[in-house]
Amino acid sequence: MAKTSRNPSARFAPRLGGLAVGCVLLAGALPAAAIDGRLDVRQTHQEGRSGTLAYQTDNLREVYSLGERASLTSRLYFSLDALVRRESLESTSLFATTTSDRTSLLPNATLTYRTDHHRLGLTGRATRTDQVRTGQADQRDEYLDATAWYNGTWATWQLDASVQETASWRYAVGSDRENREHNLGATAIWDMSPRDQFSYRFARSRQDAESQGVHTTFTTNNAQYRGDHGFADGRGRFSVHALANHFRQQDRRDDQFSLVYVPPALGSYTLDDTPESLDPLEDDPVAVPDLIDNDRDTPTAVDLGDNASVVREFGGDYRNIALDFGEPREVSELRLYVDRRVDFPGLMQWLVYASDDPDGRDWSAGPPRSAYTVSYFENETGRQGWLVRFTSPVSHRRFKLVNVKIGPVAPDLFVTEFEPWATSVGTTPDRTSSVLNARVNAQAEYDLTRRLTARLSTNINNRYYDEDERDLRGLAWVAGLTQRWDTWTLMGQYESHTLRGETRQDTKSNSQLVSLTRTGDRNLIPRFSWNRTVDESFINQHETNNFTGDVTWRIAPLLVFFQKVSYGLRDDPTLTATASSWVLVSELRGTPRPSVRFELRRSDRWVSEEAAADYRTFNDTELNVSWSLLPLLQLSSQAVYQQREEDDWFYRNTLTWTPLTGGSMLFRFFVNHQEDTRTDYRQRGGGASVTWRPRPRLDLFASVDKSIVDQLGERNDPLSYTLRGAWSF
Repeated sequence: MAKTSRNPSARFAPRLGGLAVGCVLLAGALPAAAIDGRLDVRQTHQEGRSGTLAYQTDNLREVYSLGERASLTSRLYFSLDALVRRESLESTSLFATTTSDRTSLLPNATLTYRTDHHRLGLTGRATRTDQVRTGQADQRDEYLDATAWYNGTWATWQLDASVQETASWRYAVGSDRENREHNLGATAIWDMSPRDQFSYRFARSRQDAESQGVHTTFTTNNAQYRGDHGFADGRGRFSVHALANHFRQQDRRDDQFSLVYVPPALGSYTLDDTPESLDPLEDDPVAVPDLIDNDRDTPTAVDLGDNASVVREFGGDYRNIALDFGEPREVSELRLYVDRRVDFPGLMQWLVYASDDPDGRDWSAGPPRSAYTVSYFENETGRQGWLVRFTSPVSHRRFKLVNVKIGPVAPDLFVTEFEPWATSVGTTPDRTSSVLNARVNAQAEYDLTRRLTARLSTNINNRYYDEDERDLRGLAWVAGLTQRWDTWTLMGQYESHTLRGETRQDTKSNSQLVSLTRTGDRNLIPRFSWNRTVDESFINQHETNNFTGDVTWRIAPLLVFFQKVSYGLRDDPTLTATASSWVLVSELRGTPRPSVRFELRRSDRWVSEEAAADYRTFNDTELNVSWSLLPLLQLSSQAVYQQREEDDWFYRNTLTWTPLTGGSMLFRFFVNHQEDTRTDYRQRGGGASVTWRPRPRLDLFASVDKSIVDQLGERNDPLSYTLRGAWSF
């Protein structure tokens, strides 16, 4: 096992000192160029309440930066930057007061060469962070990064390649750590024709935890082909997407205990404040391949920040971030990485769910709260996130994390990676595992006549493991016909899905769909459909028939009415009789005046007998209104009424006034009101902000927010404010 020094200065001085001297000498040798600088100081005070727990946070952040850009030749460019960041944090709650002081030094140098078709560069970065926290040992983190990259184009080819070497150290009493990473990646894209493209990517990442004696190497080979063609003089269309992805993990360790990565088959997320079940009227999860691409640095589309959409109380809350393995897999840890450090992670709480439901809708049988712990972490590598550690390994097909916010966290906070890990204990210190994913998606359409079109699509998705008995074979196909008349369109299709494996229960389902749509009049579009689904999976056998009619009526150019009526029958072995349901959805949206926009939606469902997580009675009513009372006075209102096991109301109203626009000073005043009977929460308040630019490149900002909060019989009146000044030169 590698040894590390207990003296941070002794290890750090030669590295950062040498880098600093080199930067100074290089800067002195550069041609004369203007030096850019920036000073940014911000003080934030925040008060709030979660249930009966009141909290208070203070954050003083200072950033000082200098940078120089120079053209060494007509094609060679150099940039040199140095940044110093100081942060003082303090948080107070019923339990204790904690403080943290952090100072970071970040020099950065980049050399770039450019031509019309080629670009290559060298980048060197370093970071030193010293941190002092209440009740914990002082800590120093160091990070060095050297990267070389290239991208170029030749006729129909495009090539991107990079190689990166990093090293990081953490010094703290009794917990010194050393880590190294070696990353190599290359992507080649060949435009074979205007309608055909082939791409290949190779990626290799070796992570050496020197202090723990654990060395892990991830190797990925990914080849893809996309083609789109016509045939039979344009009467037919054919497209295909073929993919082969081989992932290999090699582990070498000094002892018999370590963690190994468990490759998921799918990553996804949805917005849902009832995560125990996903109702059919709620949006289906959105697939996010970037969640599981082994890239911990590039942000995905999943935003946990305060500027993101609100589900219940705060922006970015109740994001349901899920992994699907395709079969039950044993997991010991879950790691969720985000793209920036969180000053007060205690304001973000996490719930953990697991499911073996083939449809991914029922999450009620997940691990109890006592079966796992959730903690926020910051690595010496500069990465951060949340760690879920199970008290003992658990085995499920799907895992899901759901965030619950008790206060504002950060304007933007993007998830970068979601990783599952399992404990490996064996007699041999080395271990190699691999998985091959082969997928083909092909679609074909052919116009049998001018009005009759046939289509066929198939999706083959197979996964091959080192252990043959774990292999998964998935097949889905759809066949359909579409008949078009002058004002009506009739469509019918048959769809089949199977997923088979030797060590799991097979999943098998098929469905039939017939629909009739009126298309001649854009102001009145009725549609009628019948859909039958038969699930023959061993643990989830049932048959469902749905008869649906809906109409979209454009009453006026800016007023649209939508009505949907659906009747369903479900035959489930778990029921004593066939369950039936009625669903009624009404929606009216419009702009009666240029200054007023509204949307009113009502959803009702009646069920004769409840069946599973997706067959239950409920009623929802939601009204959203946006009204410009005056040119600079804006009212935004939302009201939601839910009837489930209990009747609940939710209101949110905000009135905003922005006078004196267009000058060097911008004022904003607001009052708001919010109530939520689900959490016995009521809030009334208001605030103001001012942005002032007294001179070019000097910006001053101040804001204050005062409110009265009643929750669970407790009342408090939190005050929050922000002061900020920034000067660029």
